[in-house]
Amino acid sequence: MNRIERARIAQQTVGMLARGDYLAPSGQTVSIRVALDQACASTRLYRPGEAEALFAQLEPDGCRCSGRFSLKFDILRLTTRAFERGRRGGRRTAAMSMAAI
Repeated sequence: MNRIERARIAQQTVGMLARGDYLAPSGQTVSIRVALDQACASTRLYRPGEAEALFAQLEPDGCRCSGRFSLKFDILRLTTRAFERGRRGGRRTAAMSMAAI
């Protein structure tokens, strides 16, 4: 996929978010307004300087994973494409959140 195609898809995505709906392949308009409003209402901004306090709240007694899992939080400034290139080293990512500030 070239840069022009990615830009076109991004513009379509922004349009869907602004309208709160999208046109399905069937031709039916699908509303995402309720889910979008819930997502926006539930979104929280944590700045990098607040990370340690946040992690302490999430794991007050440490990870109780019995050594089966390792938990790591990274705060990165990467494009989605750069993130994807970097994770090909075998690491598995459970969640990724992106924001434009």
